[in-house]
Amino acid sequence: MLYELALFPDYRLSSYGGPGGTHAFQYDANDNRTRKTVSGAITHFNNASTSNQLNTLSGALSQSRSYDNNGNTTAIGAEVLTYSDANRL
Repeated sequence: MLYELALFPDYRLSSYGGPGGTHAFQYDANDNRTRKTVSGAITHFNNASTSNQLNTLSGALSQSRSYDNNGNTTAIGAEVLTYSDANRL
């Protein structure tokens, strides 16, 4: 399988193409991914301004995320994640 990669000048992934189509990415000033386009279908990444944590995906893919006070991801969509007292998944 052959993939073609393109990078921004700061070496962040700009796009890649292969058997699954073309994927293109955009980022904000904090290097958070803000948008992904896959063969024309756009997904927006919505990050919390105070923590840079990913809150929701909207558009072609819709999904929410939740976090605990330690910053651990506790839910991705309907999937619930639990951690030990040592913050281990």
